[in-house]
Amino acid sequence: MWHFWIDVGGTFTDCVAQSPGGKLLQTKVLSSGQFKGRIRLDDLFDAARAGEPAGFWNTARLNWLNEAGESISSATVEGFERGQFVLREPINAAADVDSLPYELDAAQHAPLMAMRVLTKTPVDRPLPAATVHLGTTRGTNALLTRSGAQTALVASRGLKDFLTIGDQARPHLFELAIRKPQPLFATSIEVDERTLADGTVERVPNRALVREQLRQLKESGIDSIAICLIHGYRYPQHEQLIGQVAAELGFVDVRMSHEVSPLIRLIPRGETTVLDAYLNPVIGRYLDEIEQGLGSDSRLQLMTSAGGLVS
Repeated sequence: MWHFWIDVGGTFTDCVAQSPGGKLLQTKVLSSGQFKGRIRLDDLFDAARAGEPAGFWNTARLNWLNEAGESISSATVEGFERGQFVLREPINAAADVDSLPYELDAAQHAPLMAMRVLTKTPVDRPLPAATVHLGTTRGTNALLTRSGAQTALVASRGLKDFLTIGDQARPHLFELAIRKPQPLFATSIEVDERTLADGTVERVPNRALVREQLRQLKESGIDSIAICLIHGYRYPQHEQLIGQVAAELGFVDVRMSHEVSPLIRLIPRGETTVLDAYLNPVIGRYLDEIEQGLGSDSRLQLMTSAGGLVS
């Protein structure tokens, strides 16, 4: 089998591979998964791609760019050999232009494209069986750029603002104008429920009312739900009831605090649950697409922030 070690950064993806014969190879690609170049318009030739296998770019999209790097049109690659392209659609370019910059997009993530480069596997053919060790900043980047899922926090009645209020910790103790970061969740709702610290059920949530509350969230564009009830870490029945209703309504991701972080302290438990609900759809979708591209004969392992590999 092939073996790959891949590090996906914000701009570049680095890949080291060991072939079945034991040879070590390496490559670097853009983390967007796209490949850039410049092509002659009279014969659709790019000398920089002359060493790539015949048919490597078949079915990919070739996006024409102007000199400022802006997309002006695109075409599907129908044939490719020794750096020369055959395109399905005609080129719309000015008559006095000899060449144009372009980018190739095979609609595949950078780790898969790096593997294709090293194994010389065309973009329309299955990759060979491999073990893949992947480290990625996809979650970190989504957090820094605030591009996670549209998330709602579900809290016990009277506590929907507990994460906004927080614990009064301040980065600058004597600063009078306290500037708090915006919360990761887009909105929060309260469910009329209460289990006391000793397990006594004071109020059972009304399933029909919960369903209506969650339905309204779904219709407003919320994708992901973070459920954190006041004593849910120890008595999870009400969180489970809300989670079941959310799953029935088809939310992309449902996270319950008793599963994510079963700790007594409400604020850290809520923050962790919201973070998980916010990032998991992004990371999960990304990994699902990579696994589909690898095929069933390959094995994917991920580098954790603690440094180990996990399935």
